[in-house]
Amino acid sequence: KDRSIVADVEHYEKMFTSNGIFFPLIVVDGRVVGAWKRTWKKDSCIFHIDLLKGATIDTKALAKAAQEYADFWGVKNVVFA
Repeated sequence: KDRSIVADVEHYEKMFTSNGIFFPLIVVDGRVVGAWKRTWKKDSCIFHIDLLKGATIDTKALAKAAQEYADFWGVKNVVFA
């Protein structure tokens, strides 16, 4: 139950459900910095990013990872909403 090694307790509600199931998370250097969701629209994969308060992220690395995810599913376009 103690997940403080990867994120502060104040962020737990953004990390996992009340049943303990993790949301899709963004992890940098072993620390959770945010969560993401994706939706499909025709030939696009739309990513919704929710960074934790005070978190920063390398946007180029995030874009690269998102493109790799989309490529895996055979989707051409990546959009950040």
